[in-house]
Amino acid sequence: MSDDLLPLLPVAVLAAGVAEELFPFEDPLGQTVRIGTHFYRVVGVLHHHFEQRFFNDAHQDRKSV
Repeated sequence: MSDDLLPLLPVAVLAAGVAEELFPFEDPLGQTVRIGTHFYRVVGVLHHHFEQRFFNDAHQDRKSV
């Protein structure tokens, strides 16, 4: 992907585990990830503590629907 297009990319915040899996030896911030056919610039990584809380809350929300 051209560096000229980076400012136009949508952004993503990765869960800590995902960031570690995708970028085990480098800083994920500023990297580009593809989800399906779309590209995103990584602007943040959730700390493990918040990752667990976020996904637990999201899972409970789905149960109540």
